[in-house]
Amino acid sequence: MQAGAVGDLIYLQPMEGSGGVHKDGLAVYAAELIEPRWWADAVVVIPIEENLRFFPEHDHAPLAWVYQLTPRADGTSEPDSSGGVFGGMRRWFSRTMPPELTGPAVPNAHWATSMDLDELARVVGRPVPLWLNDTTTTDNAERSLAYDRTFTTTDTVTEWPAAQDRLTRAIEVGMPGDYPCAFAALAVEAAEGLTAIRSAHEHTPDTGPGWYLVCRPARPAPPIELEQQLAATRLVTDLDLVAAELTELRAVEGELDIDDPRGEVYAEAIGLLEWQLRRAAKEAGTIRDLSHDYVPVADDGFLRYHAPWNGPVVDAWSKTLTPVTDLDATLRLRRVRRLLETTHPTRSCGPTAILTAAMCWSWA
Repeated sequence: MQAGAVGDLIYLQPMEGSGGVHKDGLAVYAAELIEPRWWADAVVVIPIEENLRFFPEHDHAPLAWVYQLTPRADGTSEPDSSGGVFGGMRRWFSRTMPPELTGPAVPNAHWATSMDLDELARVVGRPVPLWLNDTTTTDNAERSLAYDRTFTTTDTVTEWPAAQDRLTRAIEVGMPGDYPCAFAALAVEAAEGLTAIRSAHEHTPDTGPGWYLVCRPARPAPPIELEQQLAATRLVTDLDLVAAELTELRAVEGELDIDDPRGEVYAEAIGLLEWQLRRAAKEAGTIRDLSHDYVPVADDGFLRYHAPWNGPVVDAWSKTLTPVTDLDATLRLRRVRRLLETTHPTRSCGPTAILTAAMCWSWA
């Protein structure tokens, strides 16, 4: 593509709320920004978002997809039921444009090629804005209008904010003293993630040949005390202690109220302890597959299962159950809530009712 070879060049960046529509489907909406008589000479450019975690490892330059606009051969439009911002924009145009402008001119968008942003920048005469995944919010788009360089935004991209909140809660509820194996697993996992995220930031520049990042998430900045604790924590290597703590944590976590601040922290730690035992078994050669081979204790938790439960056996079994003392409190237990979320709401008159009875009643 040579400079001057096209008329209008339309930069299109899908934002959150675009309804998950593929870029091929979004490109056609660019036609609404110019008159139909200019479609044939127009080019629509949609840069491909990059991933903060993997961007430094890519061996290619940032790319954009390039589309051409043409009128549809049949001159008719299809009903537009797409959601999000672009669907609403298109329906608004169709309602508000005068009849003489809504006739046979119906656009198609055809993918033409992909281009390095460096090449594209030479055509337009300026660097091309490039977005990172999960930063394409309307708030960031509005802020970008006041910038011609990278600005920092709230981190909605990496796992670190959630990990820091989880560690803070774990410390607040006394986990390092009550469950040292579990806290160690949380801390080591968080420390490894923190190192990887910082490395990704260090290797992701704000600018490159022909492009600049619109915005980037704030870098992790944990409190010094927390970072020192992470640096000093190591996994507990006594697998008997790990297994015993895992068994106890499962029992405690399941009986917690759904609003108990320990619940999510304990649940995350349970999963990490399970994987610690699996990895140890793999290293010892007692299993071959981390995901499918059975490991004692690690795989001794309950598995959720739902199926049609009816018939004389189930009827006889249900008669051996007695009501729990406090049904409302029982329904708020984490283990009960997990089971309720597994059942099919459309089966509430059959299997769900039987399964709910099994959860909310106790053995006679």
